[in-house]
Parts: sequence; structure tokens; C-alpha cells
Amino acid sequence: MKHCFFPISDRRQSRTAWVVSFPKATRCIVVFHHLPHLARQEAAFKLGFPEDDLTCDRNQEYDQFADDGRVPPRRMLADGYWFDCPHCGVRIQADNPGTPLRNILVKTGDEVFCQAKCAVSHEPIRRELNQRFEIFKKRIQRRYPNLRFTVFHGGYPHRFNSAQFEFPGGMFPGTVQQVEEGLRWCISEGDLEAWHELDHRE
Repeated sequence: MKHCFFPISDRRQSRTAWVVSFPKATRCIVVFHHLPHLARQEAAFKLGFPEDDLTCDRNQEYDQFADDGRVPPRRMLADGYWFDCPHCGVRIQADNPGTPLRNILVKTGDEVFCQAKCAVSHEPIRRELNQRFEIFKKRIQRRYPNLRFTVFHGGYPHRFNSAQFEFPGGMFPGTVQQVEEGLRWCISEGDLEAWHELDHRE
């Protein structure tokens, strides 16, 4: 039995379903891709684990869900997978009498809550993280107009926000992450000289 950490795949171009697992943490994700090594690569990014530590197994029964890009959580629960309630952290699984499936609530984004009360209590956390993300995006775009931000990553359920950007003289994209101490910048070593020429530090 494995914990399905993130049952959605953003890739819908293939009807081939793979269950990619991190055995040490009994965590997995379902990815739809035509090649196993690319499925493993995508899963490593989403799960945050080293690609070499992941196993990749075909699941033909889940091919039918490729058009949706997701496997319904209730189906995965029936197949023996389990989820953590995002609010209280309790394990939700079909054979757990403490979390009867008749009480669970599946919200938009396929979050599985053990009960409606947890889903309601979790809404302020969702709103706060999304608001922080919007503030982060506006802040860095206004404060650093000489950077061209190309990708933003953050908002609920992520605790920290980040962005990818390009800058004059830089050959490779840089990244900035919002952490508790402030902003953390990551620049390719070959672009450091061009980076230091810019006047954009806080």
C-alpha cells in the first residue's frame, strides 16, 4: 500500500499511465507519458525526490483516465492507495475505520479531506498562501523591472514561492525563491559577472 501524494498529472498527450514511486517514503504519483524515463523525470519534479531513487511501473487500468489527466481519488482508495488529510494529517484509506469513505470530501484539485469540517477549516490556509503568492509576484515585478520573469511557481499548497527570470547579459535563466529570510537568488556561475552589473538587489 502506498501513499498517493499527488494524483494529478498535467501531461495529457499520452494514454500510457505510470505509477512512479519513492519506496523509502511509500509515496507515489500517477503520470501519463509515452516513455517511462520521462514519466520518472516528471514525477521527480513533482514529488521533490531524486530521480534515481524512484521506481516506475505501468498500470494499464489507469490508461482510461489519460484524457482527464488524473485518476479519481476514490478509485485509488479502492485500489489500496491512501492519502493524508491536508488539514489534520490523518491517514485516509479504505480499511481505516477512523476515516470512513462515506465521510471523505474530495475538493477541487483532488485534495482528499477526511471530513467536511477539515475542508472548511482549511480554506483560510488556502486563501492566505494564494494571497502571499500574488503579493510575491507583484512585489518582484515592480521592484525588479530590469528582469524578465518567465515562470512563477507558488500559491497553495506551496509554502514558498519562486520565479524564473531572464536578465540582460545572462545566458541562462535565474531563479528567485521567497524564503523566511527574504529572497534567495540562484544564478549560473557563468552569468555572475553580468548579474553583478545589474542594480537590483534589495
